[in-house]
This record gives sequence, structure tokens and C-alpha cells, in this order.
Amino acid sequence: MVYATQDFCAQYIDEYDKFPYDISSLRLCLERLVIASAPWQSWAMDVRAVYRWENPKTTGKWLALYTVLWYTEHIVSFVVGKQSLAWRAQLKSLPVGLSHLRCDQESLLSYFSRISAQVYAESTR
Repeated sequence: MVYATQDFCAQYIDEYDKFPYDISSLRLCLERLVIASAPWQSWAMDVRAVYRWENPKTTGKWLALYTVLWYTEHIVSFVVGKQSLAWRAQLKSLPVGLSHLRCDQESLLSYFSRISAQVYAESTR
């Protein structure tokens, strides 16, 4: 396999004196990705605790629920309904409008950082 891909991959591997991208912009994009994916990270940690049997009582409840849903063929509707309830609860916690904000960049950034911190705090509970 290495022999077959050697000619194709060689054109993409070069030694650079200077990177073809800006490190600071890459860091900013990565930071945004980490902040934006905080609820998913929390969810992944909860799923990890279930499949590793860290709390056997909780895992047993999820196993029983999954077995009933599988038997009645309602797994997909359960997942979609549970996610829509979570989104609805998250939307209710946000303010109705942005009219109370000043329109300068600093106030908008501080507002959205507070909102993302609240969402992260709620997702880690």
C-alpha cells in the first residue's frame, strides 16, 4: 500500500521554511471550534460514561430504555424528540432580541462570550 501511494503523496509533502498558513488564524479557528462544540463535548462525555459502565445503575436504565425502544421500533423518534426538547429548552433561555445591546464590537463580543459560557455551564451539569 505504501508503494502504491508513494508517488501520489510525495507531491503534497514538502519542507517549508515558512508555513503556507497563518498559525494565529488557525489557533483562532480552533478556539472557536472548541467553544462552539462545548455542548457536544459534554454529550460525548455522558455517552462515554454510559458505555464504560461508570455508573451501572444509569447504564442499566439506558439499556432497559434501548431494549424497549428497539422492540417497539421507536429508537429514531426517541432520539429526534429528545434532541428537539433540548434545543427548545436552550432557545427559551436566550433573550428575545438584541435591542438592549450597543452596536459596537466589544459589547457584542462580551455578550456572545457570556451566552456561550452560560450554554457551556448548562451543558456540563
